[in-house]
Amino acid sequence: MEARCTNSVLERLRELAADTLGIRPDEIGPTESLFDIGLGSLDRLQFILEVEGEFGVEILDDDLHLITNLESLAEYIDTRCHKG
Repeated sequence: MEARCTNSVLERLRELAADTLGIRPDEIGPTESLFDIGLGSLDRLQFILEVEGEFGVEILDDDLHLITNLESLAEYIDTRCHKG
């Protein structure tokens, strides 16, 4: 996996999460749990839908347990985008 791609994905994820939460992107650490940054179940669903639309990937329900923070989500997106 290319670190540069993951970093740009991660920065965009921070922006999307910040927009969802109404905070600044620099207030969100890449390894903080999604729950700890304030993404409860409804906010998390909205956020995941925005991420799917932004990156053109489907985040499978069976894979949601793998996504615990923005860093793991960036890695998941990179993996899905580079399949094939």
